[in-house]
Amino acid sequence: MSVVEDVTDAEAEQIVAFLESLTGEGPEITLPSLPVETNATPRPSSEIVVQ
Repeated sequence: MSVVEDVTDAEAEQIVAFLESLTGEGPEITLPSLPVETNATPRPSSEIVVQ
């Protein structure tokens, strides 16, 4: 379901002003090191387990 709503010129100007105010650099993200995959690595399952 999608919702479509008309935006007035004033609202569009406010949105643009907000987006233009977003400056600076994003935080540095360090990704974790994952273990090496082996033959013993369990395979993903699409089964949902309810506990």
